[in-house]
Amino acid sequence: RYAHHPLQVLEVESRQGHNRAKILAAPIAIEVVHALSPERATTTPAAALLASTADAAGKLFPPSLERYGLSRRDRITSRSGLPLRDAADRIAEIFTVDEFDFYVHSAQAPLLTLELTEPASIVISRSVERMTGSQQAFLLSYAMAALAARFHPALRLSARELELLLAASTRAVIEGFSTPVAPNARLVERAQLVKKHIPRRWRRAFEVSAADYSRTRINVAHWQQSLLHTAIRSALIVCDDLKSGIKVLRRMHSMPDLRGRELVASSRTVADLMRFWVSDEAFGARRRCGLIAPPPPPPGAPTP
Repeated sequence: RYAHHPLQVLEVESRQGHNRAKILAAPIAIEVVHALSPERATTTPAAALLASTADAAGKLFPPSLERYGLSRRDRITSRSGLPLRDAADRIAEIFTVDEFDFYVHSAQAPLLTLELTEPASIVISRSVERMTGSQQAFLLSYAMAALAARFHPALRLSARELELLLAASTRAVIEGFSTPVAPNARLVERAQLVKKHIPRRWRRAFEVSAADYSRTRINVAHWQQSLLHTAIRSALIVCDDLKSGIKVLRRMHSMPDLRGRELVASSRTVADLMRFWVSDEAFGARRRCGLIAPPPPPPGAPTP
């Protein structure tokens, strides 16, 4: 049935008559998210450093609920009975995300954003209530994958801000580390702020990853895009519906106002996702999550 989904995106085949998306039979282990990451972006020294410093990111780049017309008093808890929060809790369980704050704003945009509060906040548009279940699952899984692997600041910050966060984190451990992103005095100031707010349980990982990152050279903007695609791929596995996922992405990100073949031809993101949908990585993730059965053993193989 998965072969039909790219045809639906191309609009050469109707969805009618095909199976609906299945429900995951098993949670998504963090190893699955790593396996879905282009160029193993979630297992690089930069990713390890970001994971260890994620809780301090909001100190360098303070969150602002006010820009959405919200305050801490508008936080929606699991006891609220709001269907969107219930859906978020179900997706959080799939990704084993234990703690997050949740807000709903009244504007059409942004459809979803992550604010660097403690714990991190998912801020979502009320218009999501009108989406299908598959579309909601995609949108919420996009956020939860990032929270589970602790690269969520990369979905909130610009590439330059992300590079400054990594540089300040490294300078907090490696004296003399410098970067073109910020003058030395500013970098030292930011480094002290980061170091002050690293939770005790992350300090050792922070020190090791900062040392590792100081010895690497990466294109942060390119790496950030790989993290973005990690979240998108993880969300596609959970929602189990390629066309719904692309429809949501068109609202989240700037994409050409085209459909079918023209959209695929003009959008590298859509073309990449169609290739991913039928890739070995995608089918491997579906097997690990119980969406499809494992392949049968070859003829003559001993049975367990």
